[in-house]
Amino acid sequence: MAFALVCFSLCHGTTQELFLQANKLYQEHEYQRALELYQTIEHKGPAVWYNMGNAAYNLNQYVDARVFWERAKCGATRAELADITYNNEMLDQQFEEQPQTIDAWESMLTSLQAYAASFSMLFLQLLILSLTLIMCILLRSALSMRFVIIVCLCIVYVPAMMLTGSKMAARSRCVAVMKDEQASLFTGPDEQFHVIEVVPQGTRLVLEQEHGQWCKARYAAVVGWIKKDTMVIA
Repeated sequence: MAFALVCFSLCHGTTQELFLQANKLYQEHEYQRALELYQTIEHKGPAVWYNMGNAAYNLNQYVDARVFWERAKCGATRAELADITYNNEMLDQQFEEQPQTIDAWESMLTSLQAYAASFSMLFLQLLILSLTLIMCILLRSALSMRFVIIVCLCIVYVPAMMLTGSKMAARSRCVAVMKDEQASLFTGPDEQFHVIEVVPQGTRLVLEQEHGQWCKARYAAVVGWIKKDTMVIA
């Protein structure tokens, strides 16, 4: 388990003091007090959520641990994302399950998100804008090698677009974690519809739509409707 605490610099002295005090309590194995202190931090970044997940795991609060680690993904570095992925795989064992299978799109998005974590959104947007302007200028020029140069620029342009898209998709994606021991996934937003899958506790779901007290969710490669009160929104 990647239990090493993540540290970060904070501008606000009070927030930094709370964070350091919570880290000290964690290192002293006072996990409940550490978790309570982390929760008092008003503006939680990925480091706070990650450490909260570690504390919750040590308290055997596995659903909360997964929720906190999911929240830590937003703004996390590539190394932190790798730690979160490893922790989630270990967490599957606590739920006595096989690691969750994900579809090809989810797998690709996760991989792109890991690479995109190395770059800021502003950098990627400026890079795309710069490459677009350069290609427009080259198309209007009379350079004999302009098409070769444009092809070379496209080799950079396409991955930059994919990384930017993955960042935007990650920000807009809504994830939930199953808190009940198990819940049914229906073909429609009502218990009268057929059950297509039974979702176990601790499972990560990607939410696609909301309808009253129901949510349309993706579980592995299966999409169906599930009651909202059976989940915790991450």
